[in-house]
Amino acid sequence: DASGLVDGDVDDATNDEGYLYVTGEDSVRGLHLDNLDTVICVGRPRGPDEYTHIAGRTGRAGNKGTVINVVGYEQANALTSWESMLDVSFYPLEEDEVSELSDR
Repeated sequence: DASGLVDGDVDDATNDEGYLYVTGEDSVRGLHLDNLDTVICVGRPRGPDEYTHIAGRTGRAGNKGTVINVVGYEQANALTSWESMLDVSFYPLEEDEVSELSDR
């Protein structure tokens, strides 16, 4: 299993500490983590349905969430083709723009 928890147990994490949970696409369905505000998806999910399940781990119970997709240019084209069916917008960033995000 590609699942793992970095820096402690989810049950032990407080809002001050936060947590990082690493999991694969196959094991994310049904996963619920309280107060998860960001999901980072490395690689393109197999399809729009899988993307919905991955992205749906954040922004629950009326809260806003962010999904960051780390993909190459070819995969980015596939993601943008899903925008209308998922009712989302993808914003491609160049490498220097990503660096600026980490400075915030």
